[in-house]
Amino acid sequence: MTDTTNDFSWLSPSGDFAFGFSKLPNSSNLFLLAIWYAKIPSTIVWHANDGIPVPQGSSVKITTDKGLVLSEPSGIDLWSTSADLTDGGEVSYGFLYDTGNIVLKGSNDNETVWQSFDHPTDTLLPSQQLKVEVKVNSWLSQTNFTKGRFQLHLIPDGNLVLNTRDLTTGFAYGAYYTSGTNENPEIAGQRLVYNESGYMFILRRNGSRQDLLPPYKVESTKDNYHRATLSFDGVLTWYSVPKASISEGCAIGLGIFIYHKRKLRAFDEGQRQPLKEYSNVHRFSYQELYEATNGFKEELGRGAFGVVYKGMVSGGGPPICVAVKKLDRMSGDTNKEFKTEVNVTGQPHHKNLVQVVGFCKEDDQRLLVYEYMSNDEHQNVRISDFGLAKLLALNQTHTNTGIRGTKGYVAPEWFRHKPVTVKVDVYSYGVLLLEIICCRKSICMELIEEEGAILTDWAFDCYQSNRLDVLVNDDREALNDMLRLKRLVLVALWCIQEDPSLRPTMRTITQMLDGLVEVPINPPPSSISITTQNYIS
Repeated sequence: MTDTTNDFSWLSPSGDFAFGFSKLPNSSNLFLLAIWYAKIPSTIVWHANDGIPVPQGSSVKITTDKGLVLSEPSGIDLWSTSADLTDGGEVSYGFLYDTGNIVLKGSNDNETVWQSFDHPTDTLLPSQQLKVEVKVNSWLSQTNFTKGRFQLHLIPDGNLVLNTRDLTTGFAYGAYYTSGTNENPEIAGQRLVYNESGYMFILRRNGSRQDLLPPYKVESTKDNYHRATLSFDGVLTWYSVPKASISEGCAIGLGIFIYHKRKLRAFDEGQRQPLKEYSNVHRFSYQELYEATNGFKEELGRGAFGVVYKGMVSGGGPPICVAVKKLDRMSGDTNKEFKTEVNVTGQPHHKNLVQVVGFCKEDDQRLLVYEYMSNDEHQNVRISDFGLAKLLALNQTHTNTGIRGTKGYVAPEWFRHKPVTVKVDVYSYGVLLLEIICCRKSICMELIEEEGAILTDWAFDCYQSNRLDVLVNDDREALNDMLRLKRLVLVALWCIQEDPSLRPTMRTITQMLDGLVEVPINPPPSSISITTQNYIS
């Protein structure tokens, strides 16, 4: 079988599933070796080659010693099932069943030497089972099918968990969902079963089961397509689509968020039940975090509202290193800010965001627990500690509030009691961009002569006097690409304009940085230094 533009594929007997080369959206010559619903081609349920697409002209074949073999147009093998064949197994033929499972058979027809159901990607189908430590992995993005940041698996103690993982090392962080089927080793979870009738449950060692789907929602698999998919944003969703509703590749069906149906398992039911005013984020007791940080011993850093400590916690799996942010002063506003940060930062799941592991709200103690980043040793940029000092509603253009933020990065309107808009973030971004360009902090009162102490003022003066060499400390790499350097500095200077209306939107900023939009020259000067110095004094 070779990928071409005529959409040739290998169908199951009923015509429900297809196996072959699926053309990637918005690409005329990239294909994915995959299994999909034949009548819903856009819904891929399994793929080979770790989700890496292949060029047009690639081929797949079945060989006796390797099973399925994927080759590029030149004939070089890219992927095969050889490493996963049953020991000593030789492949006689392959068959795509109506369950969506492609099976390789040995010389004995009853001998299965490999099957796709044993090697799931992001989707589970009826008749499929998930054994201990077999993982379902999300895609990296909606259009990138390689392994993403989220995974579903049954860990050795019998707990079914959803957790994030490090994209570089594969290290599994603490779970954001657990089934709670590990409370007693004798009846712990043994496997996840998605049976042929469409019911999904955890089979325990004593033969009992814990349902994961509401029974009244399960429709007949004869008349409906069923699947459970771990999406690229970390949500495990069950889909049921009536076959009769499918027309020309379109389908209307039901989707249920499975992991939203059950809260995180609490070891101390009285102390650690999730609170109604907080999102589904794990709740720690103060004592647990005190012990996890060895009495708040190792300090990692300080912020406007508290101190961050290093610690080790266990969420039903292996212990993980975390950063615990302990708020050191509480007020009505701070309490509201804490609630905002828990609810908002507990929701996003993104490869470039540091994940919130949990929180503690006990008496007057407020703590946030983040996954620990060891100085970004893998050079993968991650954003942590959003601050989220003020959250705007979608239809809200501005708000009024007191000063919030880290000195040197706050926009002038914060401390001038003027309405605050999203442009305050543009200002902070501009300061950060200048720090990256100049390789220095925004405020260096003791390290640099007085005229250069405030980076925002100094950068504008250097630009106006055509002294960008001084701004980058004669860095030859930067000076060798002067046009790019000027563009970056100009973008930063527009971001830090005193008048919020003059600051570009983040969308325009990205276009400027990519060279898609011209950057206006000669940004007007501002009186930022006065307000900045007042703020830091």
